[in-house]
Formats: sequence, C-alpha cells, structure tokens
Amino acid sequence: MLRSKEEILAELDSTLNQLLINIEIVSDVLPSDLSETEIHAMHKTQESLLARFMHMNDLIKDEERKKLREKQTSEIQAKLKKFGELNASFIESITTEISSSHKHQKRPRIGKNRKGLKIS
Repeated sequence: MLRSKEEILAELDSTLNQLLINIEIVSDVLPSDLSETEIHAMHKTQESLLARFMHMNDLIKDEERKKLREKQTSEIQAKLKKFGELNASFIESITTEISSSHKHQKRPRIGKNRKGLKIS
C-alpha cells in the first residue's frame, strides 16, 4: 500500500512526538528510582519507535525529501534535535547513576576465615 507524502510526514511526526513524550517522562524521574526492568522496557520501546521512524523516513524518496525539507520537515528536524539532546542527557544520567552505584557497593570479604585452613 502506497502512502502519500502527507501521511508519511504525519506518521513521522506522530512517532517523533511519542519518542519525545517517553524521554521527557523518564527524564523527570531520578535514575535511582527506575528499576533495571523499567529501564530495559523503556529502551526497547524507544528502540522500536526509532525503527518505525527510520522505516517511515525511508519511504520518502530522495527527490521528495529534498523538496519537503525546506518547509514541512523543519518542525520534525527541531523535534528530532530536541529528542537527541534529551536522550543524550538521560543516557548520561543513567550511566552516571550506574557507575556511582557500583563504586558504593560493598565487596564480599572472601578468605576472612581461611587462615586456619589446612589441606592434608
């Protein structure tokens, strides 16, 4: 089924809006408040939406894309830039949280009671 340029642009815009909504919601939450399962689910959702966005973007032929860039895609480009910035910030905060939580974990004391152990 062939789609019109307008339908494709509307789909791109809708998908990008959902990506932005998701990242804005998660960005308002402290990384320490998110479980590993929630982070994984969010990652999968965003990955799926990005794949959908890329697929829809590929449906626009190169010649049409050049014509559309000037007017209709300026809003999409602005949203894409905003998404990139928010996503990078979120990933940085998650990375920082993970690395700091690993530093503060207590390491198990192995060998504490092994002084008197004799092997015969």
